[in-house]
Amino acid sequence: MTVSILEEATAALLTKNPQELKAVADNLFALVRNGENELTAPFFIVADALPDAAARVAAYRYAARNSDSDSALEQQAVAGIVKHADALPDAAARVAAYRYAARNS
Repeated sequence: MTVSILEEATAALLTKNPQELKAVADNLFALVRNGENELTAPFFIVADALPDAAARVAAYRYAARNSDSDSALEQQAVAGIVKHADALPDAAARVAAYRYAARNS
């Protein structure tokens, strides 16, 4: 029996394993890019669950960079960057995240 991506996401969210969360986020985003828009919310849930602020910002930046320009997905990804940038420990990284968000909003 194959495990669905949503079951994988649930398992990763329960274990809070950073590598599993990143892998599931990557897989979910690939499916969203292929038109499975119903997986957009699970992608953002998994991205928000990444334990490291830098990993969360990186996931959102990847989503923004790989979304259609001016799409709702791009705007949600940019909002995620802004949401998590404040948690970055390095001031230069925070500034870079905010600049990226400003350029892409």
